[in-house]
Amino acid sequence: MSSRNEKLLDPNETFSALCTTVGLDIRLRKAVSRLGHVRPTLVQSKALPLAITSGKDLLVRARTGSGKTLAYCLPVLHKILEKKGGDNVNEEEEGDDEGGNIRAVILVPTRELSTQVQKTLLSLTYYCRDDVKVAVLSSSSGGGKGSGKRGDVAAAQQEAMLRDRPDVIVSTPAGLLHHIRNGTLKKLKTSVESLVVDEADLILSFGQYYHFGQFSMACIFFGRKLPHV
Repeated sequence: MSSRNEKLLDPNETFSALCTTVGLDIRLRKAVSRLGHVRPTLVQSKALPLAITSGKDLLVRARTGSGKTLAYCLPVLHKILEKKGGDNVNEEEEGDDEGGNIRAVILVPTRELSTQVQKTLLSLTYYCRDDVKVAVLSSSSGGGKGSGKRGDVAAAQQEAMLRDRPDVIVSTPAGLLHHIRNGTLKKLKTSVESLVVDEADLILSFGQYYHFGQFSMACIFFGRKLPHV
């Protein structure tokens, strides 16, 4: 590990102790251990307890490479697993193809980053793949003018993913807005319990945002240049 990365680690904490302290789901703990994480980064040791136990909205300043993806993916997955563990609802009856089953939305500025976040989520759900499903959406599914057959295929693929009742969707703001306008996510506002905005300073500076106030959920904003509050 480089000296630069070592400086980002919390020298006073271990991942094992941190996971125990916050009561992280055992399946997620095993996944973290499988990935070889021994010590959390500073942003992870500060954000995880607040995100998992406080139930409050968070505004987190964190630069690229600080471990922020893990810092928001773990609380999102823990909340879903905790909720499902206490639910007596039959998911076959609860789910639908209008977003009524989606419990978390992770917004990222680019499709490339959405793929990276998906990879992290899949690694963390290694021991609970049957309990948590992840889907990635993009605006390329629109089938608008000039999109042709390629756009139609992408649209069909993403609609199929939504019919598979994902618990988490990772999307660019444009991709999310496209599906909302298309009516494939009619029930999203009432089903979502967690919203994460990664690179929030970049997304908001470009005007790439949906009306967050329409959702009743816990929000976590991560960015490099967010204001002190």
